[in-house]
Amino acid sequence: MQGLDHSRLVAKRIAKLFMDRIVLISVILFVSVLGAAILSYSLPKRYEAKGTVYIEQSVINDLVRGIAITPSMSAKIKVLKVTMLSRAMLLAVIRELDMDLDASSEPAVDALIDIVRNKVDISLNESKGLFFISYEDENPARARDFVNTLIRRYIEESTTSKREEAFEATRFLADQIELFRKRIEQAQVDIDDYLSRNGKALNTNEQILRQEIEMAEAKLQGLRIRKNELMAKRSLLLRNTPLRKRLEDLETARASLLVSYTENHPNVRRVQEEISAVKHEISRSGESEKRAVYGTSEYQEAKVELEAIAQMEHEREEQIEDSTDQLRRIPAMRSELQELERKKKKESIIYEQLVARYGQSEVSKQMELQDKAVSFRVIDPATLPAHPVSPNRVLILLAGFFLGIGGGLGLVLLLDFFDGRVKAYHELERFGIPIMVVVPDIDSLQNDTGLFRGHWRMLATLGVFTLLFLGMVTIEARRLSYIEDALNTLVQAVSSIV
Repeated sequence: MQGLDHSRLVAKRIAKLFMDRIVLISVILFVSVLGAAILSYSLPKRYEAKGTVYIEQSVINDLVRGIAITPSMSAKIKVLKVTMLSRAMLLAVIRELDMDLDASSEPAVDALIDIVRNKVDISLNESKGLFFISYEDENPARARDFVNTLIRRYIEESTTSKREEAFEATRFLADQIELFRKRIEQAQVDIDDYLSRNGKALNTNEQILRQEIEMAEAKLQGLRIRKNELMAKRSLLLRNTPLRKRLEDLETARASLLVSYTENHPNVRRVQEEISAVKHEISRSGESEKRAVYGTSEYQEAKVELEAIAQMEHEREEQIEDSTDQLRRIPAMRSELQELERKKKKESIIYEQLVARYGQSEVSKQMELQDKAVSFRVIDPATLPAHPVSPNRVLILLAGFFLGIGGGLGLVLLLDFFDGRVKAYHELERFGIPIMVVVPDIDSLQNDTGLFRGHWRMLATLGVFTLLFLGMVTIEARRLSYIEDALNTLVQAVSSIV
């Protein structure tokens, strides 16, 4: 019970504190509300215009899928915001609406574009294929015109650019088709020329060629054997002259004698003298003996046959060399031919792909020309905004009101906090001062309305002010223009007087 009385006394003391400072609180509240009202009505009004565009994807896209190449909706949406906020797009809209009349230099134009870009808001709803464009401006008509012009220009530019891209793609594919057609023809010419030069070698069977080489080598070996035989026969004929025969017999006899006797033996010396005499005779008349041998039919037959064998040997060696070289070059020639054919095949594949793409490009071009692909449809064009979106006068007035109340009460509590006077007997207990007697506030305890008796006029004034404030807030919340019209009339009257 005693605790309740203490809490009640504290509450009454605070209430009395506020009542004693009601004038200060009211002044702060009035100044705060007045400042909020002046601020809310002095700030320039900004209007927001908003338009809605639907990205429509034609059902023809499904019908021509795989035949034509058309931009997808996701691709359109990705590039939309970037394109709309680009410098070129915004500058075109600004110039069309004559918003750049005060921008006389390039930096001023860039600054204007940045300001306009910050006022534009683009939001997307990819699931529904919608995008919303809004723009804030002090002039409601200009805000509306800006949004509608931006949407119109974007649709026109998007349509035009897609058509130009379709034409450029078709033209590019046509040029590439012609280029690759010529490259294929040139590749075929290279193949034909290569076959004309190396066709015989390429058509040769390697196994048969190896067998021919083996047969030629065998014949060559036979020719060489026969050649050696004839050369031996020729040498034998040259050695079978009478003098040479006599020399061979004497050398044989001398060898037989040396088996039994020494070189100083008379018989050996006699044979040696005869050998010397025969050699001398051979050196003197040997050429005549050779000519005699050369004239024999046997020697002439051997000579003719050796010459024929030499010719045949040369031909066989050339045949073997040519065949071996051809056999060695065949893999390289076939690889080169395969490379030429591979090049032609690669060019042909690209050519066929280009022809197929060219057909798709033609269909895509016709779809773009007739707007049969992804198109834009304006669902809600921007209209003239009737009410400004800023300043939010209701919010500013309420903020001023509560700021005034809070500031007034806070200031009173702050002043009381720094007031050093004793306000209750329990404040003396901490100093250890004995309290002899306490005089209660009889009126305040017996009558709760006693706190307000001396301030009823101020409270009534504060109540009337609050009602006026609530009326002002209600008028602004309902977007009525009574107060604004009255202020405009007052300003005009003052201006006319001045």
